Amino acid sequence: IQKGDTYTLVATVVPSDATNKEVLWTSSRPAYVSVDENGNLSAEMATGAERAVITATTKDGQYSASCKVKVFVPITEITFDITEKTIFSTDEQGFSVEYSYNKDATELNFKWEVAADSKKLIKVSYGDGNTLNVKPLGKTGVAKFYLKCNSEPDCDIKAECTVNLIAPYATIYNDNNATQYTNLQDAINAANDTVNTIYIHGYMPVDSTISINKSNDIYFKNGRAGELDGIFASDKFVGGNLIEVEGSGKVLFDYLTLNANKKARVMYISNTNEYGVRFSLVSFKNGKRANTWAPGLFITGKSVVTIEGCTFEGNENNSGVEISDPTKYFATDIWAGSQTKVTLQGDCRIGRIVKNANYAGDADSVLIVNLNSGYGSSIEELFVQYDEEYGSGNSIANKGTGVAGAIVKFVSGTIEKMYVANESNNVELINNPESGYIYQAGKGRVAI
Repeated sequence: IQKGDTYTLVATVVPSDATNKEVLWTSSRPAYVSVDENGNLSAEMATGAERAVITATTKDGQYSASCKVKVFVPITEITFDITEKTIFSTDEQGFSVEYSYNKDATELNFKWEVAADSKKLIKVSYGDGNTLNVKPLGKTGVAKFYLKCNSEPDCDIKAECTVNLIAPYATIYNDNNATQYTNLQDAINAANDTVNTIYIHGYMPVDSTISINKSNDIYFKNGRAGELDGIFASDKFVGGNLIEVEGSGKVLFDYLTLNANKKARVMYISNTNEYGVRFSLVSFKNGKRANTWAPGLFITGKSVVTIEGCTFEGNENNSGVEISDPTKYFATDIWAGSQTKVTLQGDCRIGRIVKNANYAGDADSVLIVNLNSGYGSSIEELFVQYDEEYGSGNSIANKGTGVAGAIVKFVSGTIEKMYVANESNNVELINNPESGYIYQAGKGRVAI
């Protein structure tokens, strides 16, 4: 019975013609449930897990019967800490809403419910503690969900939250009055020499390759402080690369996620700017290319690339690596071409890198590893080539170019395994190579 209510128990004595039918009523927990001489109960306070036992005992013969009584406090109020929220329809993290109720309630039985016309817009699940997790399903619109009392069949107490789902967009100015481009390529095309910073708000889907081919500098930045926004290949995506960077302008990517969703390579770079392409706190995810050098990041030409703070995850091809044959090295995360200069610094987590043989004979074509030491910052496998992919028939040493083997300048950090080819294309595995040295395929190492 509910706290504050009353109830009457009836004690039946047999036989019906017994001379003395008087009974004595007692309660095992009178502070919780009291009973008078006529079996009238009064629910004083919630009993919790231990029930109150009400006993009727005959004065004649001490025969007795008992009834266990539970006193409960119903849910009378449910509230959300957020009653309306606007989020991007592609937000992978979603948000959490905390619910509360009258603190004296003892029947804590709830159920959440998404409005019928909102089930294609959001997904709701229980989180830790008194929270519900809400995730958008990629479509724009207005959704509603509820948390209802489920302790009684006729309980109509509930909390309600409205979710406004909007499309992610890019702006060239980072203010409320800026033009919003839901097509990223349109924003790139609109950028110019003086207005050249593109802010990405939310997690933007793209249906085809994003082309960055400009003579002027261009910068891509996160449009929301504290949120990991970015670009991902939609289900409709068509193209070999999620992003292609060419041209002669400097390009910067700052605090973004680039997710190819197993549809393409994440990025192709062939840029001629002396300052090149720079990445700061960027995630390269889910690149996939069959029988090619790198589904993550492919760097070719005379590109200069600096990566400061990065993660590579989920990038794959079906080619693998034949350890004994340096001409068949296929990277998963980074393939750095023979004439490229690539610098890795800060905290980076990288799986497999290939530094291509240096057929141009240029000592400035180098992979510089200057990573922080510590958990989560490392290169699992680094392959240092001597020949090009075409095999010993096109041996670089035979071309007379001078510097043949790929060069790795290892300043600091952790490389778990380094495979270094020599001029005969035999491969040496160096486990945990020592930093402070320049390693070159075919020439060994020298101190920096």
